[in-house]
Amino acid sequence: MVTKLNKGIKMSSANKVLNVYFYIELVIQRGIKLSPNEINILTLFVKNRKKSEVIAMAMKNEYAMSEQTIDNAISKLGKLKVLTKDKRGERIINKDYFDSEVSELLILNLIVHNVDKKD
Repeated sequence: MVTKLNKGIKMSSANKVLNVYFYIELVIQRGIKLSPNEINILTLFVKNRKKSEVIAMAMKNEYAMSEQTIDNAISKLGKLKVLTKDKRGERIINKDYFDSEVSELLILNLIVHNVDKKD
């Protein structure tokens, strides 16, 4: 027997949708340990290529108490290869995890299922 849950969820911003996506893709699916603030910082890289802009936005949104904490999170994301560098040396999200342009309306359409079968 298959149980199907159809549920629409409206979120207040594209960033929140991206946070859900990155949590499912990185934390649940791939087992990468990231804090909510690290996911928030990662989400900023979707629209911002420059590290200085990401740090400024993260400070404005209070994702961390200091620029050094944000820089440490960016370094961690780099070591985990979640962030890579483009030809100009700017940090970008690894295309294995996210390879899309984001508009104001973002629809996350996932099919999630369990793989274990209990009799």
